[in-house]
Amino acid sequence: PTPAQRGPAGPGWVPVDSPLPGLGIVGKDTAALRVAGRVLADRCRETLRRDEAVVYDLTYKAVAVGDGTRHLSFGPECRRELAGRVAGRVWELATELAERGPCAEDLAHDLAGLRAMLADPRSVVGEAYLAASEHVAGRERSGRVEMLAEIEALTAEDVRLAFAEALSDAYVVVPDGTRPAVPLAQIPGCAASRTVPERADVLKRRRFRSGAPAGTALFTLPDGIGLRDEDGDVHIVRWADCVGVGVEDDVRVVTGRDRCWVLVDPADWRDGERAVRHVDAGADPGLRYALRHDDGVADLRLMG
Repeated sequence: PTPAQRGPAGPGWVPVDSPLPGLGIVGKDTAALRVAGRVLADRCRETLRRDEAVVYDLTYKAVAVGDGTRHLSFGPECRRELAGRVAGRVWELATELAERGPCAEDLAHDLAGLRAMLADPRSVVGEAYLAASEHVAGRERSGRVEMLAEIEALTAEDVRLAFAEALSDAYVVVPDGTRPAVPLAQIPGCAASRTVPERADVLKRRRFRSGAPAGTALFTLPDGIGLRDEDGDVHIVRWADCVGVGVEDDVRVVTGRDRCWVLVDPADWRDGERAVRHVDAGADPGLRYALRHDDGVADLRLMG
């Protein structure tokens, strides 16, 4: 499902609980943007790994989203102390592509790589996966002939314009405590306070052997859900600002537009089932998604 609202507008940088930097871009899902993503990934690998030797490798992913957009993510693998510098270099390479576009060699290399991949019999597995992901996103994948013809018809300016438009709302991600070497402002994060609202309905005490740390409190509001963490910070997600509700059995993970999130696990609280019903009744059902197995509750609790 596509969130009704995304996070704060970019471009900007965001500190996250991760040892690695990254770049995230969302743009109109066009052949030009897909080519731009592959060109930037190749440039990052060539420059940062081969020429400058500051990254071990770079992970590139392009994911179709249900509203006709595509999310591009660039994840350089480097030592944590180099994260700020590497994030800055990735942004410089992305800015250069948005300003100057790809060269003829870039486009020829991308097309040759695509042709070589399609000529490999093993590519049918990847094609099947891509076709399935496109179907889930509500659209059909073009056939080989149509896809190649569309890419062959692209100009360098087509690719540049598509990427420049998408980059105007990008997020640069860096580990907590790191300031990236980018000429961008920090994007506002969770606006935690120290006071539980007066209208809050605080749940009863924690269950025996609860996974919730001592001193925490889960509470409901007429227009949202909230949590006081073990440090005393109060986190609230209002239904109007909710962008996603992760679901795993009876567990709910409610995420706000400011990246604040609240874990609702009935196993932690004596009347936790009431909080789950409150989330299900208040949050937009279209924002529900299944938590992946590797994004389980234990991992989310550690992130907190």
